[in-house]
Amino acid sequence: TLESSENNLQKKEDLPRINSAGKHHLSHLTDVLDLSRIENDEIGIDVSTFDLNDFVQDVVSNTSSLVARNNNKFVLDCPSKLGRISTDATKLRQAALNLIRNAAKFTTDGVITLSVRRERSSVGDWIELQVADTGIGIAPSDIDKLFANFRQASHSTASRYGGTGLGLAHSQKLCGLLGGRISVKSELDKGSKFSIRIPASLDIIRTSSSVNRQM
Repeated sequence: TLESSENNLQKKEDLPRINSAGKHHLSHLTDVLDLSRIENDEIGIDVSTFDLNDFVQDVVSNTSSLVARNNNKFVLDCPSKLGRISTDATKLRQAALNLIRNAAKFTTDGVITLSVRRERSSVGDWIELQVADTGIGIAPSDIDKLFANFRQASHSTASRYGGTGLGLAHSQKLCGLLGGRISVKSELDKGSKFSIRIPASLDIIRTSSSVNRQM
């Protein structure tokens, strides 16, 4: 009947929204569990060696549709032949995805840029992944709150955009496990830049720490 056909059509239209909501809640649950494990020193590091350009393309393919949802343009600024790095790919991917999701959430009709650089010098070999957006930005007085568990920049932001306030705290702790950190620059109503900076080889960091403990 016509009525049953309309009901089936409505169910089909609802499926993507239900699936998206399920993934959203699952990501929050994963953040909570991971933070608990990190704070209790119960999470391990799985170092592997992989091509950084392939890694970046994987991140882009997993976030392009999300960035486009608010009519944003996604720009990739990444030189070719960045080479291979040795770190925990899963944790680096989680941190990068969290930053892009965050940028997509707070930006509408704007531009989100993922920039990737490798810096080799006498002081080390470092990787920087920067996510810049043209979104709502952050007031200087609120920046210190960003990496605290269950905190968002302001009450108005939390009420308007929702979320648990765990994504950035989780990402910062993941980067800490990888021997690096996340920094942020932002201007209210003009956008934000979040930068992940980690050593290109986590093996060196871990080896050095082990030697220092033995000395």
